[in-house]
Amino acid sequence: MKKDWACLEFTKTAGWQHRDRPDDEFQTYHDVVAWCRNQGLIDEFEASQCSTRAERNPEEADRALRQAVELRELLYRTFSRVGSGEEPDAHSLEALNGLLPRALTRLRLNSAPGGIIWGWRWEPPELDRILAPLIHSAAELLTSDELSRVRLCDGDGCGWLFVDRSRNQSRRWCDMGDCGNRAKARRFRERSKAPPD
Repeated sequence: MKKDWACLEFTKTAGWQHRDRPDDEFQTYHDVVAWCRNQGLIDEFEASQCSTRAERNPEEADRALRQAVELRELLYRTFSRVGSGEEPDAHSLEALNGLLPRALTRLRLNSAPGGIIWGWRWEPPELDRILAPLIHSAAELLTSDELSRVRLCDGDGCGWLFVDRSRNQSRRWCDMGDCGNRAKARRFRERSKAPPD
C-alpha cells in the first residue's frame, strides 16, 4: 500500500479541526522536530542538530514554530477545499508558490543501494529547513493523480484529510476504527430511540 502523503499527515497534528478549539500537537519547536523525525522526514542526526540550535536560539525556534503552524494552516486550507470537491483557491496556491523556491533549493539527488533517490540538503542551518519536505509533498500531491482522491472526514467535528484508495472511492472516514465506529454507533442509538411503526 502506498505511504500516506506527509503534507496531509502534517495537517493531522491539529486534531478536531471543526471544533472551536482544535487539539494541537505543536506547543514548541521541539514538538515539530519530533514529529518530523517520527515521520522519517529527518534523521536522528538532523533532529539533534535542530534541537541544539533551537536551545541556543529561542527566538528563531519560536519563529520556526509559527512558520510550521502557518504552513499547516495553509495546507489544511488548500486540501480541505479539494476534499470538499472544490478547487484550491488562488491565494493558497500563490502562498505555496512563494514557499516552493526556497524549499526546492534543498532538494538533491543521493546515492542509495540500488539506485539514485531524492534527498535533502540541510545546510544552511535555519530551523525552518525541516519544512521543505512538507512543501515538496504538497506540490507533489497537487500535481498527482491522487489529488482527486483527497477527502475530508465525515466524522462529526473531525475534519481530518485522507486519500481514498478504496476500489469504489466511497470511503467517508479518516479511520473506520475511530470516526467510522463513532458514526455507526450514533446511527444505531438514533435508530434505537426511534418510535416503532
